[in-house]
Amino acid sequence: MGSERTFSGDQLRDVLKRAAELQGSGPSTPEGPALTVAELEEVAKGAGLDPAHVRQAVREMDAARVRRRTTDASDTHLFVERWIELPMSSRTKDIVKAELSHVHDVPLQWTLSNPFEWTTTKQVGDTWELNFRSLSRADLRVSLQPRGDEVRLRLARPVAAGGRPLFEAVCWSLLVAAISVPGFIVATSQTLIAVLGVLLVYAASVAVLYQGFSHWRKSQHASLEKLGDQLADALVAAAAPDSLGRAASTGRRAQQEPSLKLEDEPRRTATPEDPAPERSRQRG
Repeated sequence: MGSERTFSGDQLRDVLKRAAELQGSGPSTPEGPALTVAELEEVAKGAGLDPAHVRQAVREMDAARVRRRTTDASDTHLFVERWIELPMSSRTKDIVKAELSHVHDVPLQWTLSNPFEWTTTKQVGDTWELNFRSLSRADLRVSLQPRGDEVRLRLARPVAAGGRPLFEAVCWSLLVAAISVPGFIVATSQTLIAVLGVLLVYAASVAVLYQGFSHWRKSQHASLEKLGDQLADALVAAAAPDSLGRAASTGRRAQQEPSLKLEDEPRRTATPEDPAPERSRQRG
């Protein structure tokens, strides 16, 4: 086979794909050097591939490790689940706590500087759970549960104490209508007009509060979805791609660092006896 043969872009991709298949099917194929994403992009350029496609392939490979994404809601809570293909370990818990603390400002313990927010953790069987409580922000519960070679990441957030938005709107509108009664009594002497005014206030309050509660639940659910994706991405990123560049960088450092072995022939060093004969030869 001539070494000067040329290949078009499609042919090159077919050759590389087939070579990868042959290498992967070998009985004892040694692993090549690990590569970072940047180095992989350089290889792709040499192969005539767009580096943007390499980055997209890496993102898809990472996203594929999040096997299932589910959402749910009850009368009082919102739920988000992510099933991630990685083993459960103590490092998994540390990654979740670090992500919540650094990115979302969730305190890992109670402090005097912020006495109205605190976090507790507990272990229930094989499930690890973190509970964030706050008087100024929405509460949050995060749990990690091993399921074979996967981890179920679950987030829950309370959104109501009494039930769905319509029920809350009806209850709060009763309070608004009761507050408006004295005003209508003072403003008009006719009972019928006062009753109609109170009913009108009640109906308007139900409509406005229902829309407000519904919008708030949707926004909370969207933020919980985003948080679930961020935690899943952090777990996937910490689990796999770190090995892409570790072997390569280790090999490069080994080549760049000076050897610590002793030289075969040590340098000649001056001894106390050497200077005297030297000076005598100079005087002679």
